[in-house]
Amino acid sequence: MAHFSIAHIVRLRDGTYAVLSADYPQCEGRDIQAWPAREKFRAALSEQVHALIGEGELPPGLYVSLEEAQAAFDAQCRTPLEVEDRQPQTSDYAVIVDFELSAAEAECFAKMRAHSRLPESRL
Repeated sequence: MAHFSIAHIVRLRDGTYAVLSADYPQCEGRDIQAWPAREKFRAALSEQVHALIGEGELPPGLYVSLEEAQAAFDAQCRTPLEVEDRQPQTSDYAVIVDFELSAAEAECFAKMRAHSRLPESRL
């Protein structure tokens, strides 16, 4: 099942592109072209989300539909990432990254997400 996250594409001083996320700072995709960097980020993000769900942790910034990701997109675009080796006079831009969860992972994520949204009095 497709799920979505928001990432930023940044041009670096060495001329490469990095795809990064405020929600997943340990995930990065880097390449001399933006699209392959995005694909490398997608692989790293997918691995991280699978691991979090496997450990019973709720992955941050994960959306169940493109519409839900689009609703959060504007807020993400307003805050550029702090990147030390950003190429001067460049801006990052946000993109929505899709990746697949198995049916079991999607169900587990939905349960964790629903549980996290319960009022304190119902926990």
